[in-house]
Amino acid sequence: ANVGAQEMALGSITPGAQMVSFFGMFTQSTPGGVGTGFGVLLVFSLVAVFIGGLMVGRTPEYLGKRVGKGQMRWSAFLLISHPAAILVPVVVVFLAGLSIPALGAAGPNLQVNAHQFSILLYEFTSESANNGSAMGPINDNTVFFNLAGSTVMLVGRFFPMIAMLAIGSLFSREEPIPASAGTLQTNSFTFTLYLTLLLIIISGLLFLPVIALGPLSQVGG
Repeated sequence: ANVGAQEMALGSITPGAQMVSFFGMFTQSTPGGVGTGFGVLLVFSLVAVFIGGLMVGRTPEYLGKRVGKGQMRWSAFLLISHPAAILVPVVVVFLAGLSIPALGAAGPNLQVNAHQFSILLYEFTSESANNGSAMGPINDNTVFFNLAGSTVMLVGRFFPMIAMLAIGSLFSREEPIPASAGTLQTNSFTFTLYLTLLLIIISGLLFLPVIALGPLSQVGG
């Protein structure tokens, strides 16, 4: 999910396989992934612990430290910065009319089809997710794409680092809390399943609309 090495042309694989590639970069939570993979997974774990604690009426805690509003603010900042870095430039490309020269749109109305939309979406997703691969042909050696791409890469790399360092700083000031019978066990199968479902739900809420316009609309086509 974090390494851009390819063994095939990504544009030639099925839409379902393309969605798998997108999902890995959307979540950025693959354990062992180069870059911020494990760190983002820990942030998702904090969100899961916080929501779980609220559901049972207990003070959320993680690894013996209380999870407060400061940690959640930085977690939200991290989780929102990634989709913003992807979706904002995609919207700008279409609003500014740059999609036609970049993708070579064809047809009587110069429309961008679903596959071409997927190529554009993959362009910025890959840049934001520390990946660096490309799905298909796109004329991105322009002033806009060079500036937008470099900005997206900086946001995708440094914003998560800043948020993680801030969260670590806040945790370092917290006093340890002894574990009790009501402490949420983060090393259990139940929490793993809960965290996985949370990853799917959050990613779906953030990216399902653009996936529906891209690879999902190609399924069965």
